[in-house]
Amino acid sequence: MDTDALARYCESLWNARAAINATMDEIARYVAPDRQGFTSGKLDASDEGRDKIWDSTPEDAALTLASALHGMLTNPATEWLALELMGLEQETNEETDEFLQNVNKAMLAVFSDADTGFQQEVNTFYMDLVCFGWAVFLCEMKDGKGLRFRAVPPSQCALAENSDGRVDTVLRRWTMTPGQMAEEFGADALSGQVKDALEGRNQSKTFPVSHLVAPREKMPGDLQLRTGRRAKKTAREAAFVSVYFETQNKNILREGIFLELPYMVPRWGKRSGEVYGRGPGHSCLPDMRVLNRVAFSQLVGAEKLADPPLLVADDSAVGKIKTHAGGITMYRPMSSQGEEIRQLPVTYQLDVAEVVLEKRREAIRAAFLNDRIQLAGGPQMTATEVIARERKQNIVLGPVLGRLESEFLGPMSGRVFLLLYRGGALNPPETLEGRDLRARYLSPIGRAQRQGEAEAFSRALEYLAPAAQADPTILDNFDFNAAARDSREMFGFPREYLRSEEEVEKIRQARAEAQAEAAMAAQLAAKAGI
Repeated sequence: MDTDALARYCESLWNARAAINATMDEIARYVAPDRQGFTSGKLDASDEGRDKIWDSTPEDAALTLASALHGMLTNPATEWLALELMGLEQETNEETDEFLQNVNKAMLAVFSDADTGFQQEVNTFYMDLVCFGWAVFLCEMKDGKGLRFRAVPPSQCALAENSDGRVDTVLRRWTMTPGQMAEEFGADALSGQVKDALEGRNQSKTFPVSHLVAPREKMPGDLQLRTGRRAKKTAREAAFVSVYFETQNKNILREGIFLELPYMVPRWGKRSGEVYGRGPGHSCLPDMRVLNRVAFSQLVGAEKLADPPLLVADDSAVGKIKTHAGGITMYRPMSSQGEEIRQLPVTYQLDVAEVVLEKRREAIRAAFLNDRIQLAGGPQMTATEVIARERKQNIVLGPVLGRLESEFLGPMSGRVFLLLYRGGALNPPETLEGRDLRARYLSPIGRAQRQGEAEAFSRALEYLAPAAQADPTILDNFDFNAAARDSREMFGFPREYLRSEEEVEKIRQARAEAQAEAAMAAQLAAKAGI
């Protein structure tokens, strides 16, 4: 590989992100101070970035939205993902159904397993998404450890899109100690400088490392794998090329391939032509600026009212006016009645500042959808009212769900399925050869949208009820079996509660036979005069 061309390409990706760095760091300063680092690289380990933040409303509002997304989209207590075969919706096959159920259980077990790190990392991922408008989530297969998930700080990443507007290139830059590099890549792959630090036991020193994943046609130069002929053939067929290298001296640490992009990079929303997303943090950035400034001013005013500055007479000098709390200003008295100590006049209306603060807090909470995702209303609501309110709140996030499905949930579920399949954890029957799978998301948001369809169907039945009393055959226009089977996805009850179509057909046949036998027995009894 041409390492000079590789370094130039990575540097161009990194420099292209410079236009958003200042905005990203300003948003992080108010919403997630510990996620700064776009401009400076990283914060000091002893500095949490909150020393000049005077109101925690933005951070709290973002945490509320991130937690709501986790609970609505990837809640470990619910079955939020289901796989189905395209083109076979109307077919009934017990072997196929059993395989799909086993796949669903296997994939949900991966997402719920503490060893994979999904539940621990996905909440951080959602926080990045609502804060910056874009986030980076890594799904990889670690040797000897299995599937692992990680929320990568956006400040470490630079992106590029393909012609369809999908992220297909990710560059990540971060630092590692010599010990970490030796554990991850092996001591033989390290440069002489890193080896010297490793052998000198200078474990506190860190070195910058870069990881580039890009489509083969975008990579500068050809990938030369240090493996056998079979691996080289697979590399030529691979969709994505992966290169780890030491950023400063361009030493290649590891080369590899990916059949799917291991990084999922969803955007909350974005303008045409933009690569990086925009989120709630962008829309309420002016409000966050005002909130922090007024909150600081209120604290200063309250301190002055509690400990006002003083005027102290002095015949020999006139000191500089000190208006801070507890400040003492020297002055010459205007009369000969004697020197006195008095307060410097301070006027500050705390109630006015509080009104301004509350307005800004409400605007920030609204930008982070807190007013829509938190249940509103009095304590006397009925269960039906609660369900209706929750459904309306879930529908609000429908547009966000569409982008998350296409840029996060879809690619992630597809990659997990293929990793399990290639690892031999799944054994599909021969009848499924050549068929395409698709994921259907059974999250509360998706169910809320489907429940709207159920309500429309219910209203239609109410409208036709008077006519159905006069002519019951009108109801033959509706497929109530389809409505009954769709109810599981609408309301989320366990799969075991719903019988298969084969079982339903057997029960109906048995019922029909029993009714026929009963009718025959009644006819025979009538003929016999019993």
